[in-house]
This record gives sequence, structure tokens and C-alpha cells, in this order.
Amino acid sequence: MVISARYDQQFNRTIPHQIEGPEFTPYENTGSTATKPAAKRSALLAALMAAAALAALILPLCFSIKNVQPRSAELHFAVVAEEGYKETDMITYQLLFGGDPVEEGLLPFGKSVFLLDDLEPDSRYTVEIFKNGEPEKTLNFRTKPEDGAETTAPGTEPPADTQPAPADTQPEAPETQAQETKPVTEPTEISVPTEPTKATAPTEATTPKAPVPPPYTPPIVTPEPEETIPAVEHPIFNLDGTPSADFSWYNITFNTEPKNAIDLVYTVVHTAGGATVGTYTYDPSVSSVQIPIPAEHRNTVNRFDITLSYKWNGISAEQTLMLTEVPPSLLPGISGDPTFTLLNSGTQLGVSGRVDPNGVDPNTITLSVETENTLASLSYNSTTNEFYTNTPIDLSETEQNAPSIDIRIYIFCEIGGLSRSTYSDYTFMKPVTP
Repeated sequence: MVISARYDQQFNRTIPHQIEGPEFTPYENTGSTATKPAAKRSALLAALMAAAALAALILPLCFSIKNVQPRSAELHFAVVAEEGYKETDMITYQLLFGGDPVEEGLLPFGKSVFLLDDLEPDSRYTVEIFKNGEPEKTLNFRTKPEDGAETTAPGTEPPADTQPAPADTQPEAPETQAQETKPVTEPTEISVPTEPTKATAPTEATTPKAPVPPPYTPPIVTPEPEETIPAVEHPIFNLDGTPSADFSWYNITFNTEPKNAIDLVYTVVHTAGGATVGTYTYDPSVSSVQIPIPAEHRNTVNRFDITLSYKWNGISAEQTLMLTEVPPSLLPGISGDPTFTLLNSGTQLGVSGRVDPNGVDPNTITLSVETENTLASLSYNSTTNEFYTNTPIDLSETEQNAPSIDIRIYIFCEIGGLSRSTYSDYTFMKPVTP
């Protein structure tokens, strides 16, 4: 549930903070997300190679949110060696709305700007950054209200304040002109020689012996600062979820800042196949729990609705987040072993193979390949399920001289409107030349 509140521009200047989270694995839980057209994700993967050429500022903490508008914002990032990153690091992002992921993808090595669009006005969002599957940064921001409702009223005040100023200065011009003409006429009238002698009389009368006391200056009193009452805030509620390797249980970690809330209680409702599997209640002293997954539900999508109930400012309230997990048996994979080919005298690498959709709509599948120093997108034919490198991958000098190359192939897809990913690792042994 999204808790609405009055828009506060200060929220967008909150320093990003870092929290713990799940690993970026084939079975990583990323929550429910809005369905994205395949074209957008394909465009995102295709932009990985070109994004490094975009000009961007070197930003503190490598990631920040800028240019927040009612329905969009910009994710600025500078993933460079000076900030402790390597080209081999895999950086991914995830956009959450009300605790539910609505968008995710890869970020290239280098400096760039990524547009977050289709946002709701006057709403809070969270952007989570992962480095090699590990949580790296968490950025919070809030979109502006629609139509500038809060800025129209103050905008009318300056014209009202500046209007009287010209009116006040205009009457002064005739007065100054009159004062300038009087000194011209007075010297012409006082031209008698006796006038200078009279002018010396006031000097004799203005020689009193008594000292003139200085004006009284009151002592400077520094006012004491007024006592400030801290604002009442709702708790910050975030979750991390990770399944076991055999999908027999699901681990949930509660990341909660109580703020001013009291009497916190967690309630977890586990459903699968449209039926409730179990309901569990935990007190706030519990930081993580393991929910068992019965054998009959290990080949279907499992959903966990987690509700945080509490009292806030004397009023009962709650927040609910959802985690959805897809078992490994439903994810697509690589059919057989892919083919790796050295090209251009061993300076480039070609990759080709076939995908087993495993029931997933092939039109939602995209792929990318990663070596020690390179991350590139792969071309994919959804009709034949074949993938290949449209442009050969350039190998580093180290990779050219090494007897083998470690290669990882990523598969991205959508299952039931949820974005999911998995990967497979391979070691390419170069042929021995005589």
C-alpha cells in the first residue's frame, strides 16, 4: 500500500543510504513488476554498448536521482574505476513503487543517464542498485505534484511587491529638483559683505566645555533557540526474499525503520496456485524468517504478502508488500552447449546457440553475454530460438593470451507479468595450435 502525504521537496535531497538485500541470482526474488514491452527491454540491452559514450557529470556516491518531474526522473550514475568499480562488475537496477518492483535492468560501465518514466505524480519511489548481485545503493525520491499546484500561488507574490517601488521613487524627483534650485537663488540674495561676519558668531556659541555623552547602546542578547518537536513519521518498510537452492523454503528478511511507530507486528500470507498455503505472525524482534514450501507447490509460482501493522500517532495503520518467486523449473535455459568461435586471429569471439523457452513466451526473451572485460547483448530469433553475436566480441589482451575464457550467458524473460532472469556459466578452452 502506498501512503500518500503532502509533497516535500526536501525528500528528494535525502542522502542515498545503503541497505542489505538479496543476491542477483537465477532465483532472485524481485517482487511483482509491471509488464514492459519487449521492445523497451531490447532497446535497453542494445544501449549497453553505446551508453558509455554519453556525457554525464561525475556524481558523489556514483548514483543519484536528478531532474525529478511529476511523471519522470533521471538516474545518474558514474560507474568508473576511480569509484572502485571494474569493467567486469555487473551493475543492475530495480525501481520499486510502494515496495513493489515495477522495472529492472542492466547499467553499463562508465558514466550515463537513464530515464525513469511512466511514474505517478506526488508519489514515493525507491531505486535499488546491485553490484554483481549484491545490494550496492538504495535511492529514495518523490515525484512532483501534477500541474505545479504548490508553485502557482507563490509565483504571484513578487509582482505585487515590486509594483509600489516605482511609484515611491517618482515623487522624489521633483523634490530633489526643488532642493537643487534653492541653493542657486540663496547665494544671489546673500551677497552683502556683512553676511560672512555673522556666519562666525555661531562658531563662538558652539564651543561648550561639557562633553556630550554617546547614545545608549543596549547590550546584545542572543535569543535562545526554540525547542523543536520532531515530525511524526511512518515507518520505512522494505523486504528481501531468497529461495533455497531446492526451492523447499523461502527466506524473508525484514528491513524496517520504526521511526515514531509502536506495536509493530508482521503478518505473512503464503499463497500458491490461487490457494492459501499458510499464514504466519511475527513480532518486531524477528529480523528474518524461513517459510516452508510444500513439495506440491515447488513447481508453481509462490506469492508472499507481508503486512506490517503498527500504531502511528495514536492511530492504527499498516503497510503491505508482496514478494513473488518463480521456481527454477519454470525458467528458460540454454539448450545443449553453445558454440564459441575465435575470430580475427584470436582477437574477437563469436557466440551462438539455442534457447529452451520451457513454456515461456519467446517474444519476452532477451539475452546478453559477459566475459572478463566485456558485456554485450546477443541477437535472438524468437521463432527458431537461436541466439548469436551479431557483432563479434572484442577480447582484451589478457583474454587473447589466456588458454581459456570464462563466459556467462544471461537470459531475461517474463513469466505471468513478472520480469525474471537466469544465467549459465561456461569455460571456453581455446584450440591448441601446432
